[in-house]
Order: sequence, then structure tokens, then C-alpha cells
Amino acid sequence: MLRKIFKNAAVLASGTIGGQIFVVAVSPLLTRLYTPEQFGFFGAYVAVLYLILSFAALRYEIAIPLLKDEDDANCLIVASIAIVALVSIATLVLFSVVATVYPLQKWAEVWWALPLGVFLAGAYNVLVHACLRAKRHVEIAKTRVLQSVGSALFQLISGIFSGSVIGLLVGQIIGVSSGIGRLVKFIDWKDCGKKIKFSRVVRILKEQKAFAKYDAPAALIFVANAHAPTLLIAILFSPMAAGIYALVQRVLVTPLSLISNALSTSLISHGREASIVDDEAYARNISNSSLLITPIATGAALGAYFLFEPIFGSQWRLAGEVAAWMALFVGQKFIFDSLFYLLAMRGRQRKGFFIQLFLAITRLVALLIVANGCEFLPAIAIFSFFSAIAYLIAIFLVVKIEGPRVYIKVAFGFVDLIFPYLVVFAFIFSFLSMKNAFAIFSLYGMWAGFRVIPVLAPFFKKAKWQ
Repeated sequence: MLRKIFKNAAVLASGTIGGQIFVVAVSPLLTRLYTPEQFGFFGAYVAVLYLILSFAALRYEIAIPLLKDEDDANCLIVASIAIVALVSIATLVLFSVVATVYPLQKWAEVWWALPLGVFLAGAYNVLVHACLRAKRHVEIAKTRVLQSVGSALFQLISGIFSGSVIGLLVGQIIGVSSGIGRLVKFIDWKDCGKKIKFSRVVRILKEQKAFAKYDAPAALIFVANAHAPTLLIAILFSPMAAGIYALVQRVLVTPLSLISNALSTSLISHGREASIVDDEAYARNISNSSLLITPIATGAALGAYFLFEPIFGSQWRLAGEVAAWMALFVGQKFIFDSLFYLLAMRGRQRKGFFIQLFLAITRLVALLIVANGCEFLPAIAIFSFFSAIAYLIAIFLVVKIEGPRVYIKVAFGFVDLIFPYLVVFAFIFSFLSMKNAFAIFSLYGMWAGFRVIPVLAPFFKKAKWQ
């Protein structure tokens, strides 16, 4: 079972990676067609969009692959899309009222797209979970490629001819809708219409109310952890600073987040068959992968610091340092995101909600505090460090660490976290001298090797005997 989970995750991730390669490839062109301020407005729009999307179907879509009865699942598909439509209408009404009471000025250029974006992306998300139930992982992977390529291509063409932020918005909407047409044909809508009854829908919604009661708020906080900083940076610093942060999110954080999402959705698609033993093996493998990801993230941080300006243009010079600091907590975030759905699968949504609440409070309060006393770049560095600590603690809460060496494991986890920050700090500020910076880097290399070798040793032994 565990092999199937990782195999299907690889299929889903292949679509994600294929699409993201194209997105990253055209990003240097987009940064020369759009300004950091335009990326800031677009980043704020995306932040609000994903905040609403997190509860657009009240998380009932998660239950679609888990239900044993096929007719119940069909009812839930229709009910979930209906809920998405209602949330979209509520979004339209809410922002229409806000626009009449408070002048949105430049923000009016982006808010008009929210209701449409919520409905299309929300419907796509429901269809994805319906196809997960049918194990149509290949079809989902194809839509991921269509979404990324369609969105980036339109944004590129629009940037060449107009250079307006509307091009970024419409490109995002086109990207979302590109996957709907392919997935909708795999649902037997006639059968859904025959079997659906109001009383049956009410019963199913009541039976699965834990998703709406605990998982929906947890998902809102989950998305806030990822996207609310962009919105806060636009408010606390400037739209230009938010644009720099949004670019780093686009080319660095989002690809890994989508891969962790592929792992999670693959796990959910096997939720009806997976056992506790499978869950524990999955958690152990994902946790061990953090020892491999952290050194890679450290190298990526140093590479981003030196390469962002040459690749994306001189007006994005600050993005290199922002990327260097943000890369350092991406490893912990990736592991946590990959593990989080274990709680929902085992009916522990309440625990998941409180873990997400802890993450949101820790990270957003840290950002608010440092914004009052620091400039943008130091604030990002401190915010990244507290984010890494928060995610590491969250991982410990999801995966119970047991055994006589529990304190050693926790201590090693914190050393794994702190070392990369010392390395990046030494290079960015040429701490003492560049010679000492390389000495710290070499010391970290030895530590990383000490941590990674025990994880890789079983694979080498297996390969040797085979």
C-alpha cells in the first residue's frame, strides 16, 4: 500500500513539476514585463483568493475519496459544488458592499476577479477529489500541466501587449479553468442527479460535519500561514515589498508546496484502504526526508542570493536576499504539509485545527512584531527563523517522537534547523571574513553528512545485495 501511495504521488507530482518548470522558466520574462508593485497587487489578490478557497466547499470535498458508498460520494460531489457556488455569491456581495463603503482605489483593479476565481478554483478542487476517488491520478497530473502552462503563457502574452496587472489576474483565472473541462467529463452527472435527495445530502453533511467544524477552520489557517504574509507585507511595508515576496513564493515556495500537496492527495486517495501501519511508515519516510531536504534548501538559499538579480533583473535585486532567507524554512514547511492530512484521515481534525492555529499565531505575530522594529529585509530574516521553529514544533506534534532518545532527537532537530541560518548569515554579512564563512559552511557539510548517511545507508545496502 505504501508503494502505491508514493507511486501515485509521483504521478501527481510529475504534472506539478512539469507545469512549474514552465512557470519558473518564463518568470524572468514576466519580471521584465511587470513591476514589483504589480506583482504586489497580484500577490495580495492571490492571498485573499486562496484564503476564501480554503473553505469554499467547507472541506467536504476531502470526504469524497474516503466515503465507502458510491451514491453517498456522488451526493457529496454535487453538494460540495453547490456550497462553492454559494460562497462565490457571498464573496461577490461582500466585496460589492466593501467597495461602496470604503474606496478601494488601486485595489479595485484586482478585487473584481475574486468571485469568478473562487467558483472556478473551488469547483476544480471538488472535481480533483472526485477523480482521486476513481484513482485518476494521471488525468489530474495532466490538468496540473495545463493550468501552469496556460496561466503563465497568457500572463506572458498579456505582459508583452499591455503590461497591466489585469493580465496577471486573467492568466490565473484561465489557468484554473484549464483543468475543469478535462475532469468534469469523468463524473457521471446523470447518475448523480438520479441518486441525490435533499434528505440524503443533509444526512451525509451531518455525518461528515467534523470537516466543516474543524478541518475548514484549520484549512483557512493553513492557507493563511502560506499567503497571509504577502497581504500583511503589502500593508506593513509596501506593494513593492509584497511583489518581491510574491515572486519568491512563485518560483521557490509554491513548487515544493505543490509537491507536498501531491503526497497528501495521493494519501487521501488511498484513505479507504490504508492502515495505521501504512500511516506510520508514510510518516517515518516523510520525516526522514527532511534530513535530505534541509541541506538542499541551504544550497538553494546561497544560490538564490547570488543568482536572483542576474536572472530576474536589477529591479528585483532585493529578491535574492529575501529568497535566501525564505528557502531555509521551506524544508520544515514541506514536511509538515506532507504529514498534515494524516490527522484528517484518522478523524483527528480537532488536533489539526489547534496545530494550524499555533502556526498562524506564531508566524503572523512574529511578522507584526518585527515589522514595527525592523526594515523589510531584517524583518524577513527574523520571520523566516521563527517560521522554521514553528513548523518544526508542528511536525513534532503531528508525529509522536517516542523512545529513550527522544530528547536527543529533538535537540538534533533544532541543530538541523539553526545551522543553515548560521551559514546564510555568514555569507550575506561576510561574518568575520569570507574565509570563516566557508569554514562554517564546511562544518555544516560535515554535520549534514553525519545526519544523512544513516538515512541513506539502508538504500545502499539494498542496492549492494541486489
